[in-house]
Amino acid sequence: SLPTPLLKHSISTQLLSTVFAIYLIITITVTSIHLIAEFNNTQERIENELKILETIFRPGLSQSLWNMDNNQLEATLKGIMKIPIIVGVELEGVGKKQHKANGWIMAEDGTPMLIESFETPFHNKPTSFFNLFSHKFQVVYTDENVKQIVGRGTFYSNTAIVVNQVKHSFIFILVNAVIKTFSLWIIFFIVSRILLTRPLYALIQSAEQINLDNLDQIQINSKNKWRNELKVLEEALIKMVQKLLHARRELQNFNQSLEQKIKERTQQLQNKAEELTQKDILNQCLIKDIEMQREKFSKVFHSAPYAIAITDLYEGQFLEVNDSYVDMSGYQRSELIGKTGIELNLLKKEVRDAVVNKLLKGEKIEKMEGEMRRKSGERLMIMGSVQLISIHGKLCMIGSHADITELKMAHQSRLTAVSELISTIAHQWRQPLSTLGMIVQRTHAMAKMQSLTPEYLSEFKNNAMRQIKHMSDTIEVFRDFYRPEKEKSIFSPLSCIKDCIKLFEPQLAIKNIVADIHCEDCTEQLVEGFSNEFKQVILNLLGNARDAILESRNIGEPINQNVSMDEEKGRINVYIDMNRDNLMTIDITDNGCGIPDTLSSKLFSPYFTTKNDTAGTGIGLYMSRMIMQEKFKGNLRFIKRDQGATFRIELPSGTKVPQSGK
Repeated sequence: SLPTPLLKHSISTQLLSTVFAIYLIITITVTSIHLIAEFNNTQERIENELKILETIFRPGLSQSLWNMDNNQLEATLKGIMKIPIIVGVELEGVGKKQHKANGWIMAEDGTPMLIESFETPFHNKPTSFFNLFSHKFQVVYTDENVKQIVGRGTFYSNTAIVVNQVKHSFIFILVNAVIKTFSLWIIFFIVSRILLTRPLYALIQSAEQINLDNLDQIQINSKNKWRNELKVLEEALIKMVQKLLHARRELQNFNQSLEQKIKERTQQLQNKAEELTQKDILNQCLIKDIEMQREKFSKVFHSAPYAIAITDLYEGQFLEVNDSYVDMSGYQRSELIGKTGIELNLLKKEVRDAVVNKLLKGEKIEKMEGEMRRKSGERLMIMGSVQLISIHGKLCMIGSHADITELKMAHQSRLTAVSELISTIAHQWRQPLSTLGMIVQRTHAMAKMQSLTPEYLSEFKNNAMRQIKHMSDTIEVFRDFYRPEKEKSIFSPLSCIKDCIKLFEPQLAIKNIVADIHCEDCTEQLVEGFSNEFKQVILNLLGNARDAILESRNIGEPINQNVSMDEEKGRINVYIDMNRDNLMTIDITDNGCGIPDTLSSKLFSPYFTTKNDTAGTGIGLYMSRMIMQEKFKGNLRFIKRDQGATFRIELPSGTKVPQSGK
């Protein structure tokens, strides 16, 4: 075997050399690409600056060429040569055979050529990294809106200037790469020593001490805190020592009394046979019990009301789903098994990745809300819990999910209704507040004129208290309007409808809309249910009727603005009737814009609205129908009319209230 120091050195060197070589190749490649990109970007920027210099000096050059002013031309060229990025300039006249050049220019054969034709010698000399590049342009003279080409100009720069501008960036990039490479080498060297070399060295020392004479004194400890291959090796060595110790003791016992050992062995074999017989019986019972438990689990799994799915943790493939999950997803079981939720577009990849990361970190996932897309394309809001399980040594996820779409929509509907209620309160309070303001201003004016009398103060108090009482009564009416009801109660639909119309009266009156109730023999008719939810349905239908009337007038201003009284009066009629089957029907009609036949079939679909995105959420009618069907065992449907629209509420009614209950 290899000596311990040599083995230790070999493992560290091999690991460190391999990782460092791979990282060094990657670093050199990335750094080279970065340097080339930095050089090309800087050269492109200088070329753009040459184009900008063209726009600056072209008017002066054209004027000098046209006027044949050599002094001005040379002065302009000298000024250009003082620009740091310019190493040469060349100007060639067209019609007048003028030619001026200074600095480094390109000869006809393509080689750089230095021209010093002016008084000030040119000091820029070619360096080892020297390559000219230029920008050529036409010099155009404009006179009385007539353009004429008078020459051609060329500005020259070279790669030495590019290198000079980017050298600091090059140095920073190279230093950065060297520092990162050296740091990685140090970190990996330290980590490899701590995680691999030291524990392995401790195990080798312990293994070298193993012999049959000192099995009782051997202590094997790799000082490794993590559950990895070294820990498994340590446990294997410990088991080996224990087995050797046990074998030594058995050998000693065997040497002491061979005959007794044979008798004991014979008895052990007999006992073993009996034990195997008992184990065989026990195993058969366990197999039956496991099959029974599996059958119970299968029944519970497939009959559970929640959607449950078992998927592979890393691959994401469905291993098993229950019937509720099949119903929720819209796919057949055969379409789900072996596929992933991402392939079937049930969920997004980033959502699944986030769940997997949380589970691997040991975090709990309980009552997590998300979104699922069914096979039909319908989106569902779901709440689920996910846990890790091991199946045949394979990590899997088991998740249970519940459809909370209706709960979410009900919450959103409640928020919309509360917003409508706040708007209604604002309309109810606007007039009293305005009146109070006028009373206060008038009293202030009277006080300034010292005209306050006891009679006026009494009138002021009475008027102010009347307005305050009106506002207080409004709050009293609205206070319990949307308070959740836990138990059903007997209530009058007519009274609820009157309350709702009373709420809407300020908004309707200001828009020249009237709402009337028409009923016969239904004054004292009662129904059983939740009165506040019934009011929510009525308010939603009244609001839709109001919006339809305003849309028919092509009114785009907010509802709280006054409209002309010359407009056609908007009408909302509520018809209440009782049929022979003791079924109450409530028709809410309007003379608004109506609903096209192409849209009538979608009216009660979730998130469908005929209004624009800012005016409607698309859940009002859907939630109203759900309330009537689930809370009242009734119905809400649309009835086509030639003009406007009609929505009919059908709900079972109770008995009439006795006359003394009026």
